[in-house]
Amino acid sequence: MVRARERIEQDLAGLEEALAALTLEFRSTYDGYLTALGQAVRQQLILACYHLCTQAVPESFLKLSFDGRQKMQQSVRALAAASEEKLRSLVTTESEEEEEVEEEEEEDEEEE
Repeated sequence: MVRARERIEQDLAGLEEALAALTLEFRSTYDGYLTALGQAVRQQLILACYHLCTQAVPESFLKLSFDGRQKMQQSVRALAAASEEKLRSLVTTESEEEEEVEEEEEEDEEEE
């Protein structure tokens, strides 16, 4: 009976280590995915605006003053950068939330 319990505890410890390793790998992969997605969103937004301004409705874009065109381009770049940053911040926010949950679980275990 004692050996069975020890064996179960060893198995649980091994599973917890494997889970920790998978968690790190998943976070790394997810971080890379969101980074790539952010870059793609930024690029596609800029390309979509370029298409609109040069092919879909170039007359509207050309009616803008030079300063108006520059402001529009700066706004598009700022929006694209903000979108990319928002996606990157998701990883940080989720990591912090997971750490808080883990800390709460550890505190609960210590109280028991």
